[in-house]
Amino acid sequence: MRPATRPVRAAVLALGAALLAGPLTVGPALASEEPSEAPSDGSGDSSVLERPYGDEIEPGTSYSDTTEVGPGTYTLNVPATGEDHYFEIPRTDPDDVIWFGTTLQTQEPLSLYSSFTVESSAEGDTTVPCNNSYTGTGQYTFLTTLFSANRTGECRNAESIVLRIANDNEVEPDEVVPTDSWYQLVVWTEPPVDDTSTLPDPNENSPWVPMGEPDGEPQPLEGARTFAEAEELPDGYYSTTIRRGTPQVFAVPLTFGQHAQVLVENDGVHDGFDFIDPLWVSPMGGLLRTVEPSGGPQAGLDPSERGSQAGWATPIVTYANRRRAGGVGASESGTAFGSVQAAPAAFAGTYYLVLELEAADGLPEELPLLLDVRTVTDYEGSPPDYAAEPAVQQSLDGSGYEATQSERREAQEAEAEPAPWLLVGGLFAGAALLAAVGGVAVGRVVRSRS
Repeated sequence: MRPATRPVRAAVLALGAALLAGPLTVGPALASEEPSEAPSDGSGDSSVLERPYGDEIEPGTSYSDTTEVGPGTYTLNVPATGEDHYFEIPRTDPDDVIWFGTTLQTQEPLSLYSSFTVESSAEGDTTVPCNNSYTGTGQYTFLTTLFSANRTGECRNAESIVLRIANDNEVEPDEVVPTDSWYQLVVWTEPPVDDTSTLPDPNENSPWVPMGEPDGEPQPLEGARTFAEAEELPDGYYSTTIRRGTPQVFAVPLTFGQHAQVLVENDGVHDGFDFIDPLWVSPMGGLLRTVEPSGGPQAGLDPSERGSQAGWATPIVTYANRRRAGGVGASESGTAFGSVQAAPAAFAGTYYLVLELEAADGLPEELPLLLDVRTVTDYEGSPPDYAAEPAVQQSLDGSGYEATQSERREAQEAEAEPAPWLLVGGLFAGAALLAAVGGVAVGRVVRSRS
C-alpha cells in the first residue's frame, strides 16, 4: 500500500453537536490544486475541460499496489484501458461509515457503450463486493456515483475498502472515455450518531407547496458548465435553454429540514422523445432518485406540448434518509432510478440541479424552458449529534458546510423535547411517491474555488 502523493489536507473540524454529512461538507473547504489544462495523449479530444476541484494524486496499479486515501477530494486523469486505478480507504474507527464516489466530466458526449467502472471490495477481496460494480456512461458529458461501504456486514466490518476504477468498451473497444478527461474521487468517513431518536424519520414524500402565479417576466438564466463553476440558484422565475451534450449546472444549498422544488414549463415543442427528468446531484456526487412530488405535478416533463408542466423536487433533507430501503447504489445521468440506484438526501451542503439533453439521434439540439424555483423550509433544524468530531465533509466544488449557532442550539434542545418532526411521517404517510431527488443542506456554505 502506497501513501497518497499529496496527503489529505482536511483538518478535523470541531462542530460538536451539530454537523452534517453528505455530497458535502462540514467546515472550511479543503484547499485544492490550481486547475490546469490536461495534456492530451492522443487518445481523446485535446480540448478537454480544465482539471476540476481536488488534490492531484497518483493511483495504485494493482490490488497489491494500492494508493491509500483518507477523507478528501482527489482529481485524476481517466485510466487507459487495461491500466486500472486502485485505491485503499482504511477504516480508522470500527463504527465509522465510509462514503466514496466518483464524478466524471468530459468535453463531448460519451459513446453509448463506453463505460467507467467503479468496483469496491472488503480489504481487496473481490469475492466480497461492497457496491454494484458496473457503471455505464450513456450519451452524456458527465457520470456520477456515490456509495456507502456499509451495505453489507462484511464491508461494514472490513479494516479497509479497496476501489478499482476502469475504462473500457466491450462492444466498441476503440470508443472509450478519453484518457485526457478528469474524474474526481470523493472519500469521507462519518462517525456514528449517539442518539437518532430525536432526528426526523426517513422520507421519500416531501410535499409540493403551491407556488401561485410567477411575478413579472422570467429572468434569462444560464447554468455553469461544471460543478465548481455553478452559482447558487435563488428563488425566482427564470427562462433557460437545455442543450444536447452541454450540461447546465446550478447550485442549490439546503439545510436540514428543507427541500427544493422547481415548477418547470415547456416553452418549445418537440415530438422526438417522451419525457425530461430532473438530474439532482448530491454534494459528494451521485444522483438522487427521480420521484413524483406529493400533491404536485408529475416529475416527467412532456416536451411535445408547449405549456406542459412538471414538478421537480427533492426529499426533505434529513440524516435518516440514508436508511431508506435499498441502501445506496450508483446512478447514471439521464435515467429515472429506483431507490436502490440512488444517493440519499441525507447531507447538509450544496446540491446541484443538472439539465442536459442526451446526445442521441432524433433529439433536438436545444429546448427552451421556464423555471419557477423555490426553497421550502418544512421544519427547523435537525443536524445529527456525532459521537466524535467528523473529518471535513467533502464536495465536488470545494464548498464546506458548517452548522449555524441556531442549528446547534436546536439540536441540543431537541434532546430534551419531543421531536415535532416525528409527526411528519404521519402527515405525509398517504402521499404519493415523492419529489424529484435531492437536496443537501447548508447552515453556511463556504466557497473555496480554484
